[in-house]
Amino acid sequence: MAEQADEKLIEVARHIARTLGRTETMTDDILQIFSNFDGRFSREKFSEDRRSNGSSSEEQNTPAFSSSSIVRTIDSLGQQISHFLSSDRTIWSDATDADAFLDSVDSLVTAVRCLNSSASADQSTLDRADDLLHQCMLRLEDEFGL
Repeated sequence: MAEQADEKLIEVARHIARTLGRTETMTDDILQIFSNFDGRFSREKFSEDRRSNGSSSEEQNTPAFSSSSIVRTIDSLGQQISHFLSSDRTIWSDATDADAFLDSVDSLVTAVRCLNSSASADQSTLDRADDLLHQCMLRLEDEFGL
């Protein structure tokens, strides 16, 4: 059972690093947090995982959407993620909730990328989305006791 918990923790950490670590600054921050927590989360290990997953350039991974569509998506994701962030239960206590939370965070990262690549990117929306991502990271730090 302890092995399953360790495997689940490592899987979640890898997922977070792959999802949020699209920019070097975010990757460094995430990996620093994880490596302080446990030696299993070294930057080299995650870098190997990212290379083996065939990470390509941001432009190839970012679909094109209208700015208004992205703003609506970020608003909707904000509501979904806020539900998890405000809950007294741990996100990882239920596999379905954990998957839904990680899927929402994935979608938020994609929406931020789309908005960043848009010529008409609204700074207040970007700030709101970045704040939401930061809140997600803080919640994860709390849950994993970092």
